[in-house]
Amino acid sequence: MDFRAIWTSLRGLFDDIKEEDQFFNQKPLLAHYTTIDALDKILESGEFWLSNPLLMNDYEEVAFGIGNATRLVGESTTIRDTLRDEAVWREFLRAYEMFWSRFSIDHVLNVYIFCLSRHDKMLDANGKLSMWRGYGGNGNGAAIVFRTDQFPNVENAPLILTPIEYASNDQRIEWINAKIEKFCELVEGVKVDIENAEYCAQILFSRFELFSLYTKHNGFSEEREWRVAYLPSRDTGGVLAHLYGYAVSSRGIAPKLKLKIEDFPGAPKGMRLEDMIDGIILGPTSSSPLSKEAVIRMCDRHGRPSLKERITTSSIPFRPLSG
Repeated sequence: MDFRAIWTSLRGLFDDIKEEDQFFNQKPLLAHYTTIDALDKILESGEFWLSNPLLMNDYEEVAFGIGNATRLVGESTTIRDTLRDEAVWREFLRAYEMFWSRFSIDHVLNVYIFCLSRHDKMLDANGKLSMWRGYGGNGNGAAIVFRTDQFPNVENAPLILTPIEYASNDQRIEWINAKIEKFCELVEGVKVDIENAEYCAQILFSRFELFSLYTKHNGFSEEREWRVAYLPSRDTGGVLAHLYGYAVSSRGIAPKLKLKIEDFPGAPKGMRLEDMIDGIILGPTSSSPLSKEAVIRMCDRHGRPSLKERITTSSIPFRPLSG
């Protein structure tokens, strides 16, 4: 059997990803909480800078998912029994470990994510306090609220925009074990041999790769996160590889994927960043009339005057602790 035939047999591994909950079937407002300095750079350049999870708290979540999945696949007597032939099992395990090694050594260096929070225009008019504390400059930043109904639908773009699922550590381990059982159930209908064992391993690893990027501990559930992810394994034609870049900050130098909407391959001609922005909320400690006037000038300076009327200020009575 070739890869296409095996994919057809094993695609049930992805059945729990509900299409009705995904972008483009869901087009919510999504807020990106950031610093005023980052807001300035975004408005100036029209770029979103996607970051590598190795440099973010999210790395622990990615490592938890992919690491435990790899461990449990290697320990699974059910997969071994289902594949029956010892040589086939060994080839499957070799291939799975190859994909794990390729991900952990090469691909993860060029995985990039951009984090957003689902935004309710009524309930979140002032932003979320936890998001201000964690990502919005400790209340001194801004939240850029995006209209996803204006995001370009670019065919075959190697980007995924989907909501995060939240679960405890035990629940995520249970999910991995259940997915291994599902794999064994599906692979019963596949004639697995030495030649195609690698295809089976690739499909199973791909499912766990997505799981690791789109699940987090339920302690973060109030963030209601959606995430844009760039996976180099999906960019087989190198469509966005030319956007690899870097940023220099007080913390040193870090790799970035610099995605400029106005030059995005396949985006509608004439599309501008402000077409996608519903509003800008200034954080509770940067919400003075002077701060608002300064951000209005920022919009003018960067040639985006239409955004001036979309600037609001958070009235949450939050003041960060000093020291």
